[in-house]
Amino acid sequence: MNLAEFEGRYGATERRRYLIGLLKNELDHIVAQQWLYSVFVFGSLVNSDKDEPGDIDVLLCISKPFGADPWSKITASDDIHIKSCQLSPNFDPEARALPSLRPCHGVEEMVRLFNESTKNTDENIEISADQCIEVTL
Repeated sequence: MNLAEFEGRYGATERRRYLIGLLKNELDHIVAQQWLYSVFVFGSLVNSDKDEPGDIDVLLCISKPFGADPWSKITASDDIHIKSCQLSPNFDPEARALPSLRPCHGVEEMVRLFNESTKNTDENIEISADQCIEVTL
């Protein structure tokens, strides 16, 4: 779903629109770098009807050219929690082709990476793909 549709569906309150705005800032920055991305929102913003969710939880995969500056969150607020995965380009040494950007991970792979990353922490969080909403600009 595109960001306008996402905001229409999940942006019913000022707090919700503020959180969605934080996500938009991040996506605008990624797109300005001409990087590929996939983003999935989970947590209370999309899985509850809370008027005042505490934050926005995001799984983010970025594919960027070799040598490009690494992505780092530009939004100063701790109201956006991002679990990211950054992919370098594919190289084909046999064809000696120029590197190409990899397709970003889909929701199943991002959920798997997220769940693996929380196993050895005190967070005790596990999510499933059906709790995630894909968002695009």
